[in-house]
Amino acid sequence: MTFLEAIKGQVLVLDGAMGTMTQNLDLSDHDFGGPDFRMLGDLLSFSHPKAIEDIHLSYYRSGANMVETNTFGASPFRLSEYNFADLDLAKFESLPAELDIQAASYEQIAYWMNKRSSEIAVQARERHRNDPDYDGRPLFIVGSIGPSNRVISKTAADLRVAGFDEISDNFYHQVLGLIDGGAEVLLFETQQDVLEVKAGVIGARQALSERGVRLPIMVQVTVDAFSKMQIFNTDIHAALVTVEGIGIDTFGINCSIGPDLMEKTVETLARYSQLPISIVPNAGLPVSEGGRTVFKFKPDPMAEHLHHFVTESGVNIVGGCCGTTPDHIRAIADRVRGLKPKERIPDRGVYLSGPQEAILVDSHKTLFAVGERLNIRGSQKVRDAVEREGGINHDVLEEVIDEEINDLGLTVIDVCMDSNIVNTTEVLKEVIHEQTADFSGAM
Repeated sequence: MTFLEAIKGQVLVLDGAMGTMTQNLDLSDHDFGGPDFRMLGDLLSFSHPKAIEDIHLSYYRSGANMVETNTFGASPFRLSEYNFADLDLAKFESLPAELDIQAASYEQIAYWMNKRSSEIAVQARERHRNDPDYDGRPLFIVGSIGPSNRVISKTAADLRVAGFDEISDNFYHQVLGLIDGGAEVLLFETQQDVLEVKAGVIGARQALSERGVRLPIMVQVTVDAFSKMQIFNTDIHAALVTVEGIGIDTFGINCSIGPDLMEKTVETLARYSQLPISIVPNAGLPVSEGGRTVFKFKPDPMAEHLHHFVTESGVNIVGGCCGTTPDHIRAIADRVRGLKPKERIPDRGVYLSGPQEAILVDSHKTLFAVGERLNIRGSQKVRDAVEREGGINHDVLEEVIDEEINDLGLTVIDVCMDSNIVNTTEVLKEVIHEQTADFSGAM
């Protein structure tokens, strides 16, 4: 049974946290290759593959259908934050023979790290299938793909920026390794920038095309209790509208908060999502105790919340993020076993997504007005601001947009940069990128 077949008739259970479990291993800096690499838990797939396999196995034995590979930070951009020439190899007896990790490129390291981590998850699944009490439920290997630590969307925050094509290439290399190692589902998780998600999916599709395979793609963004993605203030509905049509197979949320603070977001997804929904909360909000971050949401209350999401909102995939353990997953699996998600009838309206909000395109009660003044061909003011020496005068363009939004009450802005003087393609990208940082409508 394939993942897409399985999700049609049952609730699937994703595993719990990897970091929580590796912290319990009481490892030293040497196990990570030195103190500088302590935060890169993905390296344990090379230094302690048996320990990672045992963690996967513990989640399978707790009732999970899906385990995530130990690759959350295993993309070239994330790996480039480390100097692998300084890696202490004393504990790294399981490095692939093809990988000289101290001299390899970040793309090569990413490929082999993802391949090896996927193989470890496959081994754990085979061990569970041979357990005498294995119940025959479908089991899947999910390739975990975390944020790149770069952003594409415009922001005033002091964050590292990358271009769309750079982000696509970053995830392309990671996905190649996941495919070759045996991953059956790709999961972009804990995502904060919807443009990064779009670029990542394109990179993943390039890798899938080159390998001649079709793997399902899951996307999970992270939101606060107000259903906003924190860095760019993107509403969950806008995020859904932005990525729902780019060829993904499920959409949902993970991390950041506990299930008790996810009610509003789950209700929104249940109302609007045409795709299966995944909800993967933390074990509550993190608290600091004695210099250690802990999560205090107990397994049974967490399972009750997720049971409610399945039976009342039609959620299809449940699991646990930071702070969750095999005990949490066991409680969740026991609570949803045998259930089918409540049938949903999603809103069939047509929506446009801006960087923060989604706008309903509806002329049923009144005319739907679109602002057209941000147009080189239709506004001398805009033409002079764009076709000038020294670059675009974005302050003038912002004035035009402000008039359309605040004076005319428009929520959708049409942008036309068709010019014989400047490079239309590059100018169009620059204008949209610069003018959507704090804009709440669709453009």
